[in-house]
Amino acid sequence: STMLLAACGSDEPTNSAGDSEKIFEIGITQYVEHPSLDEATKGFKQALKDQGLEVEYNEQSAQGDANNTLPIAKNFVSQGVDLIFANATPSAQAAVQSTKDIPIVFTSVTDPVGAQLVSSMEAPGGNVTGTSDANPEAIPSTVKFIAEEMGAKKVGTVYNAGEQNSVVQIEQMKEEVETEPPIYKAKLRPISESQRSCLECYYGSQLLGGSPAWCLHTGNEIHELVGCELWRKKYK
Repeated sequence: STMLLAACGSDEPTNSAGDSEKIFEIGITQYVEHPSLDEATKGFKQALKDQGLEVEYNEQSAQGDANNTLPIAKNFVSQGVDLIFANATPSAQAAVQSTKDIPIVFTSVTDPVGAQLVSSMEAPGGNVTGTSDANPEAIPSTVKFIAEEMGAKKVGTVYNAGEQNSVVQIEQMKEEVETEPPIYKAKLRPISESQRSCLECYYGSQLLGGSPAWCLHTGNEIHELVGCELWRKKYK
């Protein structure tokens, strides 16, 4: 991160202290306020502080609405920030769409290649780099645990059909279920962009017929379901 920031300074001459006196301007675009995403942002800021860099942050949240991500990114571009830190896939996609010049660092992205943020994980290319939160063993291990330890014959899962992070995990889950012995059947219920309230999540879950086991992944919408009072009363 330090090398990236040092490379995005202006052409103005520096004093004898070099870039140590420069104040970098970083735009932070976060898809939604959520503990895991908040911690990622805090970690990013702490890492730069540990490097002794002086940074002014412009922090913006899309409030969980994908329609807000592009205006935020474009505003950072018009301001000429030194770097854009994009937290979660929708915010990262908007940043990549908005500039080919300003360095972009993304995080909290499950499938950077599938989301068309980078060409590959080994050689990202362009002005974009970042980290993935994907654990290749997470879904296979979860499916195996549910089948062997819980003995569930039916498993429910909720996902957002409009978010790449969510879709790629559901596809992996379906593949894992189909390759394993047919111990149980996983039924999938998509949450559309408009179905994001606690009440709608709860009643949407009822369509699965009261599945005895639920597998909730790391999609940015899922926290609303977990925090739902109706959900907690039924599945506590």
